[in-house]
Amino acid sequence: MILNQIKNMGFEWLVPGFRYELIVSLIKTLPKFVRCKFIPISKYVSDFLKKTFSLEENIFDRLEYEFYKMSGVMIKKEYWKLDKLPMHLKMTFCIVDHNNQVILKGKNLNLLKESLRENIKEILSEIVKNNFIKTDFYEWNFKEIPQYYEFKYGKYLIKLYPALFDKKNSVSIRLFETKYEQEKSMLKGIRRLILLNNNTIIKLLNRNLLKKYKMILCFNCYNSISELIDDCILCSIDYLIKKFGYLIWNKEDFEKIRKYINLELDNVVIEIINLVKEIFDVLFLINKQIKKCSNFSMSLSLADLKKQLSNLIFNEFISLYG
Repeated sequence: MILNQIKNMGFEWLVPGFRYELIVSLIKTLPKFVRCKFIPISKYVSDFLKKTFSLEENIFDRLEYEFYKMSGVMIKKEYWKLDKLPMHLKMTFCIVDHNNQVILKGKNLNLLKESLRENIKEILSEIVKNNFIKTDFYEWNFKEIPQYYEFKYGKYLIKLYPALFDKKNSVSIRLFETKYEQEKSMLKGIRRLILLNNNTIIKLLNRNLLKKYKMILCFNCYNSISELIDDCILCSIDYLIKKFGYLIWNKEDFEKIRKYINLELDNVVIEIINLVKEIFDVLFLINKQIKKCSNFSMSLSLADLKKQLSNLIFNEFISLYG
């Protein structure tokens, strides 16, 4: 269960006692036309190990940088052949339970984590059941959500990350293994609570926008204009949450952000819809030109071009407001 707290970082450096042998072996995996530039190997390795480096750095980035400074030879990433390393020069990971019994053992930490993901989910569900009784709510009617939650599991101290979880028609609190998963879920959960607490205002906004923009947004990739406007509203709320100061964790801040979004939402949605209109106008003109190129031999290339242009324009839009 403490697997979620372990970053897969620095292990490729091994322990100091094996580091010299490791780097010698790594150089020996290089193609001959590159390897011959680092003779005698022992001198290059010794000079490298005299330098100061951080275990948080990627060993290959550091080797490439330092060896280039020493020799002027550029080592490409694909030149390293890790599969040729002796097994004792690859870190072995042992996953043990709270009784110190080995559960799993292997050389790839990410694969070990993945294979135990379902077991971790079962434990998390028990913790949620015992510690977060209220799993469906429609407003922020509790004081705060802690930014992390610690508990004892056997002799280990486990750290997990609570966050709001969007259930579409309600919100619950779930525990996540990483801070990244927590923040991703928290943003969606805050957005859902804002939608639930401003349902009448948002419905009215959607209706007004639909009347105003129905004709100018008729050429789009959505099933309906209403669906498109809904997405613009969601995008606006996400943008305003981030502009407000990003994530909030207590009732007082939720009320502040809710009022702030109520004041700013109309203007931001209109700004985004106008930008979307410009995007669709550009796409329409491009597609019109592409249709003129009726050469069958170019059909696959033109289809790929249309897809890439569409993604490029929308990615630019997302970078501004997403």
